[in-house]
Amino acid sequence: MLDFERFFQRYAAAAEAMDVDELASLHFTPCIKVHGDGTVECLLTPEAVSGFFRRLAEKYEQRDHGASRFLDLEATPLGTDAAQASLTWE
Repeated sequence: MLDFERFFQRYAAAAEAMDVDELASLHFTPCIKVHGDGTVECLLTPEAVSGFFRRLAEKYEQRDHGASRFLDLEATPLGTDAAQASLTWE
């Protein structure tokens, strides 16, 4: 579980700083993003992932996005090279 916690701490720090390059580096392609309104977006290339976070950073610049943190992290290994993580972002 410790590796998962470190990953999400790194992710939260990058999100708080809106470090587009760091956020993009934490994603492999293809990458699926499920948005709060239920829409799903498939990002097929690293450039698409970077573009997604650039657009997100622009939206967040217009408002105070505050701190990023996570709660209730649960991770389940899927074989030897994958895992499924569930958490709540605040």
